[in-house]
Amino acid sequence: MGRGVIELPLEEVSLFIADISHREQWDKHLVNIEVLQELSSTDFLARMHYRVRKCVIRFERDAVYYERACHVDDKFVMTALSVDLPKYPPIPGLMRAQILSGSGWVLEPYDGSSHTTLVTYLAHFDPKGLPTIVVNQVMQRQIMAISCIRDLLAPSLPPSPSPQSTRRLKKSKKRGKGSTSSLPHIQFLDSNAENSGEGEAAPYAASSGNGTTDTTARFEDPVSVYAFIHSSSQT
Repeated sequence: MGRGVIELPLEEVSLFIADISHREQWDKHLVNIEVLQELSSTDFLARMHYRVRKCVIRFERDAVYYERACHVDDKFVMTALSVDLPKYPPIPGLMRAQILSGSGWVLEPYDGSSHTTLVTYLAHFDPKGLPTIVVNQVMQRQIMAISCIRDLLAPSLPPSPSPQSTRRLKKSKKRGKGSTSSLPHIQFLDSNAENSGEGEAAPYAASSGNGTTDTTARFEDPVSVYAFIHSSSQT
């Protein structure tokens, strides 16, 4: 998970992030993204082709997922979750990855300001077949998307600094090297630091309704996805 501040109003930042046509500009691992079906003005199914070349292990994956955007109080929330639909098999030659529950964006006014936005990015992604330590490295690179978005939207501002882990930030403040008054442009939150072992990534286990667990919600058609998500959000 990463967090950063963009010195622009929430509405402007949220419109940019939600616009799928912009995503290849700020997601450097994205090869292609295709909307498979629009379910409403704020909900759609999409297929993503993903390629990582800057890590120890190079790999390509695809994912089919459901995405929804909404406003909750003064926040803008955008969530994504992998779905398994028989009519959309993996791209030939690629392994199917999973976007896990809890993935998405939360945008809110920073420190009560209507002109500055606090952006939180939760990247819960299981590329399959890779050790946890590699997955964590990929996710740290993915969180750099916040920096890319800031630089694209506000090019006149100073470039975003390199991300620092929360551990380093705390140490710097203790030594008097950090400024508590400066905006935290990009900040890593080490929620998975204790899980950076050599084993396979531990995916979120979602109940399939029959006593078993799996990591992908399975449906027969896009309409059932829409009905399930909206019925769940009302319970």
